[in-house]
Amino acid sequence: MNNLNEMTVVYIRRAFDWRGRSGIEFYTENSAAAFSEAFREVKMELNKMYPGQDFMFYVCPPMTKEEFHRINDDLLVWKKEVE
Repeated sequence: MNNLNEMTVVYIRRAFDWRGRSGIEFYTENSAAAFSEAFREVKMELNKMYPGQDFMFYVCPPMTKEEFHRINDDLLVWKKEVE
């Protein structure tokens, strides 16, 4: 096992996509972020982004429905502002 200082830290949580379906949201300390339907896909994507790296996963609390609705409301406001 590698030294913890050499590992890429990945924050991971259950979240809703733009259609309201559940999936896995993940992001790294380097601000790389993505959304996948399954953890297997998360690992494949991370291996493409960081070849040969080891990862330390921090599991975060899941997105709430309230957060999902707040994000959607904020996006609708932003859309009106740019139109």
